[in-house]
Amino acid sequence: MDTRTLPANPFTPTLGCQPNVFYGWDSVMADAAQGLSAPASDPNRCLLLTGARGSGKTVLLAQLAKAAQDGGWAVAEATCSDRLLGESYEQAAHAAGALGASVVDLRVEGGSWRVRVQPVLEGLNASGSGLLLVVDGIYPNCAALAEVVDGVSHFLREGRAVALYAAGLPHHVDALLADPQMAFLEGARRLKLDRMDQADIALCLKRTIQNAGRSIGPNALELAAQVCGGNAYMMQLVGYEMWRQHPEHSRISRDDAVAGINAAGTFMIDTLFTPTLRALSDKDKRFLKAMAQDEGPASMADVANRLNVSTGYARMYKKRLMDHGLIFSPSRGYVDVVMPLLGAYLRSDDCPF
Repeated sequence: MDTRTLPANPFTPTLGCQPNVFYGWDSVMADAAQGLSAPASDPNRCLLLTGARGSGKTVLLAQLAKAAQDGGWAVAEATCSDRLLGESYEQAAHAAGALGASVVDLRVEGGSWRVRVQPVLEGLNASGSGLLLVVDGIYPNCAALAEVVDGVSHFLREGRAVALYAAGLPHHVDALLADPQMAFLEGARRLKLDRMDQADIALCLKRTIQNAGRSIGPNALELAAQVCGGNAYMMQLVGYEMWRQHPEHSRISRDDAVAGINAAGTFMIDTLFTPTLRALSDKDKRFLKAMAQDEGPASMADVANRLNVSTGYARMYKKRLMDHGLIFSPSRGYVDVVMPLLGAYLRSDDCPF
């Protein structure tokens, strides 16, 4: 069969890449839209998204940004870094110009971020528009982020049409909120993207496949949804690998699902697990192995007992592994791996330690 006639793979296993099927974010989108049309005092003018790696933070930010643009707002999107001040200003100025806003001297240099952005915001507000700042990957002790947050807080107190949406890993957001310079963020609406229910994962897989012109057997669908472990990125990766097994067939079989899951596991081992684990200390690895004995969230007390250390000592390694983005805390006193296939790999004979 000519491969040019086959339907394209509809899954998007690239971090931050927009999926073809969205599910479960309707209320968030509605609240955000309300915030942009409400007075500056509305809590939805400042949103903080948190969640483990692969939970869909970047994807949701992009959807919120698109909705704001469709509503006539200028959007400046940037990643949290030392370049945040310059990039967010340039993005804001460009977006304002594209909307036809009259902005005073876009080339002004020097001064604080607030001083530089103010004429852009004034031009937008005068034309009936507003400015949405979208910052991904926020982390503590970033001076540029602190300056942006300070500027936004002043603009909102002045009643200007401005909004800030930001996203980061839970422990980074917790550290930010503990910083006195970030006190303004304590009033932000905080949204945690938890693991998706298995039924929702199955629904997204099924709809994505059907919308692209194929179908999937019930046994294959159940197996794939279970392996994804509620992780949005894993859903895209497993779906992508299942699809490509026999794209000439109209139906994805259980054998396709098994092969796709194995391919997804190999991909994760080669590209993420092996290089990341190689960089860890022996004690970090021991913590992971002790934690992975449970197929699901593990009690910190149990992990400490398995390692024969105190829970306080074990917390040091918990923090280090959270910083690596390998584990997260689904509830107080418990830890779990971010990527479901990592737990299975750590329990397997293939794991080299």
